[in-house]
Amino acid sequence: MPRPRFAKAEPEKREALLRAAAAEFAKSGYEAASLNRILEAAGLTKGSFYYWFDDKADLAATVLERAMKVPYDFVGAIELPSSVNGFWRVMDEMARRSLEMLRDSSQEMDLIVKLGTAAIHDPVFRERIGPLFDLGRDAMEPLIRRGQEMGAVRIDLEPRVLIAMVQAAKEALSRAILAPGTEASDAAIDRVGALTLDAVRRLLSPAPKKRRSSRA
Repeated sequence: MPRPRFAKAEPEKREALLRAAAAEFAKSGYEAASLNRILEAAGLTKGSFYYWFDDKADLAATVLERAMKVPYDFVGAIELPSSVNGFWRVMDEMARRSLEMLRDSSQEMDLIVKLGTAAIHDPVFRERIGPLFDLGRDAMEPLIRRGQEMGAVRIDLEPRVLIAMVQAAKEALSRAILAPGTEASDAAIDRVGALTLDAVRRLLSPAPKKRRSSRA
């Protein structure tokens, strides 16, 4: 994340840097992204950059945080459901809206997919953007708790454990289907979304009650 002094920089310079970085990471991915190209597009020097950021990873984390603000705000604003069917309708709607929001901006979709995939394959970068995962868990926790209260979600595990399981499933599916640094097709994104939703249902749903056998 940026140093506190970045917030005091001229707004035009901040915006130019973040826009240039978003375009470069969306096009090239994390590993292949060039800091020199970013600074050239933003009209800034390396001196300015290192006055605000420690390295490319900090810049990527900042850009990703900005891109994820809309999806996280959307989750946080969801009206909590009042029934089991309502809970799963909300989960379905969240998955659908997430894809729609990404497709509204192809650059943001490429940015989130490529940086997210890089984090899956690069433990160092993943550690750097760890706080973003915390934001996601914070946004999801009230919904999972409501699901537990209504019987839609298993109660043998804490909400944060369940959310971590869901995130791990999504990462595993992304790792298997989305190659790092490559363009993600709509079909691949749809497949990850569908498989993730199926995994969420399997992971969160309570175990079916065993029927008691009766003797004649």
